[in-house]
Amino acid sequence: MSFNIYASGLLGTVSGGGRKPFKYSKDGCFDSGDFNPPALVAMLPATKNAKGIAEKIGGTQEEYLSGSVVAGMTKVAEIELAAMVRLGVDMLAMRGNGGEIIFYCVQEDWLWGATNSYANFKLNSSQDPGRDFLKKISPGLVKTELNNFGVLRQIAIALSEYNSDLSGSASPYLHISLSH
Repeated sequence: MSFNIYASGLLGTVSGGGRKPFKYSKDGCFDSGDFNPPALVAMLPATKNAKGIAEKIGGTQEEYLSGSVVAGMTKVAEIELAAMVRLGVDMLAMRGNGGEIIFYCVQEDWLWGATNSYANFKLNSSQDPGRDFLKKISPGLVKTELNNFGVLRQIAIALSEYNSDLSGSASPYLHISLSH
């Protein structure tokens, strides 16, 4: 199964007023397997130090000895993709004065019609915006069957490209739309 992503936003002010547009789109993105959103958010270490990450990857010593080494490799990928989205949102939250990300996803079905989800996330509404953004969009991703690693990867890329193009003092305003 594949999906499409389209992200648009407003960048810094141009001379004469107004803001420049930002666009990112990609069709036919590979989904790379499903994930369980509550488990994914729970996997993000509360602290970003080496011990917290090591416990999330390898588990406790008892779990390590019982064969979780193989499962640990999958956890590394899961943690990395979630951390990339989290970092992208955290970086946007540090810019400007507030800002928001509007997130929309839709699953088109020729027989049953469309299933969709909408989330509006204010960047200044949280002490941990990256984690809270993942929590806010997760139910919609599950509802539209877009809870897969390819989606997280594309969201992270869109956030990163937008952050790179955004001027230092501009407040972020980004719309991300996913469909399949």
